[in-house]
Amino acid sequence: MSIILSIIAAAVLAACCIAGGWRLMHYFQLESYQLPGYARSLRRNARRAVLPCAAMAAAGVVLLALGAGAWPALLAEAAMAALLFRRAAKEMAKKPVVL
Repeated sequence: MSIILSIIAAAVLAACCIAGGWRLMHYFQLESYQLPGYARSLRRNARRAVLPCAAMAAAGVVLLALGAGAWPALLAEAAMAALLFRRAAKEMAKKPVVL
């Protein structure tokens, strides 16, 4: 059972990383991969770019530190990742991310 839990935890963590990093990657791409412009973009858009990632990481750490068990922490992280994906899908960018 612990192997299945580990696989699920890895999948949820991967989804959280993708959800949180997508916007950060988009800002980096919009600034032509130049660090000074990227830093300005992050300062200008901290509430939309940095805060969700920090909140997701903090929620996971707090839930695991409180000993709430792995399942509640995984469910909370998965819900936050789903909200980030949903929010990102609704927002229209002037220039979409190019992979």
